[in-house]
Amino acid sequence: MINGNRMHLSSHSSHITTDSAINLPDYQKIPSIFNRIIKGNEGGGTMQSGVCLRVLLLAAFTVTITAQKPAPEVFTLTVPNGPILTRLNASVTLPCELSPLFNVEPLEVRWYRSENSNSPALLYKDHKIQEAPVDPRYRGRVSLTGGLERGNVSLTLERVTLEDRGEYVCHVSNERWYEKANVYLSMNVTGSAPVLSVASGGGGQVNVTCSSEGWSPQPKLTWRNKEGTEIKNEQVLFTSDSQGLLSVSSWLLYSPSDSDWLSCTISLSEEEKRESRVLPHKPGAWKEAFIVTLVLSLLLLCALSTVVCILLKHRDQIKLEQSKSETKKLFKVTENSQEKQPVKDGINLQDWRQVKGFQEWGMQTAKETTTQKKCVPKALGYVANVP
Repeated sequence: MINGNRMHLSSHSSHITTDSAINLPDYQKIPSIFNRIIKGNEGGGTMQSGVCLRVLLLAAFTVTITAQKPAPEVFTLTVPNGPILTRLNASVTLPCELSPLFNVEPLEVRWYRSENSNSPALLYKDHKIQEAPVDPRYRGRVSLTGGLERGNVSLTLERVTLEDRGEYVCHVSNERWYEKANVYLSMNVTGSAPVLSVASGGGGQVNVTCSSEGWSPQPKLTWRNKEGTEIKNEQVLFTSDSQGLLSVSSWLLYSPSDSDWLSCTISLSEEEKRESRVLPHKPGAWKEAFIVTLVLSLLLLCALSTVVCILLKHRDQIKLEQSKSETKKLFKVTENSQEKQPVKDGINLQDWRQVKGFQEWGMQTAKETTTQKKCVPKALGYVANVP
């Protein structure tokens, strides 16, 4: 068995010990060690064939030897040919691998934007990732996840933002050689839903316009009719905003009908797309329909108002008749109650009615007298007083 750097072999017939140290990376020393073991055993006796077999089996199955290839003087970098696609706020890996494969832990690895080599996104040097100098926008969001011991120096970027889009440089170097390669990061950003508008195009046609904004990378715009047939159109315009996002617009001359509709689809892929539809009627037809709808709405509103007024008036009449009926019933009940009590405080019902009638007659006479006084003319410098 192996104990530290010493090898001990045992058998039924002999015990073999050697002081020859085994350096695991120096696997080429194993044959010479076996020769010395055999020669040492020949001095003490005859070596059995089983011992040699045990030595070979131990070397092949028990001892795990890791062969580390020395760093070559010249190497190259392997990166993808096309852009790497990602989404907003996602994680993405920018592949970069050495050829031939070897352990790059002693080397220097630098990832930076093509326009800013002095402030890298990540710097690996002296067997560790350096804190400075690095771009502060990437601090805490980048790491080497490919496996340096396997020759993989891929960069992983977390929480991707719009500013992370663009070209990156993978740079690997040692004291004798360096190599670099470019990797482009692209981000899929789905824009707004298409906005469709219709205007007169002359000659019985209409001009249908489709527009949307906030896309990355450049999307594809497709016109289709209600049967799903694509309508070829090359009138497509792209513009870019301050953040690098694209706006797209297109226009199409179309002969409208009462049942045909048009669809405008803007897409990055089958999963990332936006679609809107419109019935492209002539603008004049829309105006006529609007006027007719407005007139009908006003007539309906007047009719509803009339019906409501009639219902309210009828309700008030019903309430008034109910009030009169209740009042009559109340008077009748009162009279019946008073007839059952002919004497009240020394005055019977007939005398009470006479007194009440006399009072009403006196009040009416007083009003007439006051009116006559106001109407007497002035004569001979004095006002005649009526007795």
